[in-house]
Amino acid sequence: MPEPPRTPVRPPSRGSRALSVAALPIAPLYGASLAYLAFHPRDRTQREHPRDHGLPCTDLEIPFARRKRVHAWLCPGSTEKVVVLGHSMGAGKDHSLGHAKFLHDAGYTVCLFDHRNHGGQQ
Repeated sequence: MPEPPRTPVRPPSRGSRALSVAALPIAPLYGASLAYLAFHPRDRTQREHPRDHGLPCTDLEIPFARRKRVHAWLCPGSTEKVVVLGHSMGAGKDHSLGHAKFLHDAGYTVCLFDHRNHGGQQ
């Protein structure tokens, strides 16, 4: 079988080389700033509570290390079906209340918690 024709590869222009060289020291700084923002989100107050969605709720503070606690909401349902919901980076557990409502209506016990440095977690 004959080989397909190869298209010639153009070498990069001087302008694109200069841009690459200029961006090289900036890229690690940009990555570090994104990582910092992901693990140190801005302080924000929780805007919603499970009661706002008609969910029965118990507030929990779960100790996990010396002077550290995880804040969680427990919305009781069936003892046979339990779901633990986390949230996305930079958000709080109140962002998962829509999912919690759906699961609770389906009969699940739902526990929502805040990740470290998010929401009510200390």
